Amino acid sequence: MFPTDRIPDYCQSLPPPSDRAFYWSFAQRGLESLTVARILPVILAWVTRAIGFQLLQG
Repeated sequence: MFPTDRIPDYCQSLPPPSDRAFYWSFAQRGLESLTVARILPVILAWVTRAIGFQLLQG
């Protein structure tokens, strides 16, 4: 709406508390956030496929 407004840019640069907590929990186990961000979509895709397969078989 206002292209030169810096406040929305600042707010978008901060991750939500839930995202920070999610990646923090993996960091406590020794996994970097970039590694988790790369692996998580693959895991979610396999879980989604498995659930979809089960629903179609049902």
